[in-house]
Amino acid sequence: MKSVKSKYAESIFKQLIKGKITSKQAATKLGVTKQYINRLKHRYKEEGIICFEHKNKGKDRKWKTSDETSKRIVNLYKSKYEGFNFKHFLEKLNEEEYINNVSDFVSNFK
Repeated sequence: MKSVKSKYAESIFKQLIKGKITSKQAATKLGVTKQYINRLKHRYKEEGIICFEHKNKGKDRKWKTSDETSKRIVNLYKSKYEGFNFKHFLEKLNEEEYINNVSDFVSNFK
């Protein structure tokens, strides 16, 4: 669901379960498909409001740059590659330091 608050979604599902609105109306209000509403309806009955939270909430991404690598990158930028622009620095990390996947580090660095 497109950034819908859990409380609002819960109020919609309470109306749905009581029969006050249809699955199609609930889908329209929440901006999702009717099929997704039917799936969530079963999960809501089993789990309650927690079913509206993303399952990866609070977990690190699989491709997250390790803390050790992040510290190494910062130290390299402060010493060996001081004065390099960001793009050139990333190229040097790839070519000379063999640090290839720094996507998570870069998104946190900006």
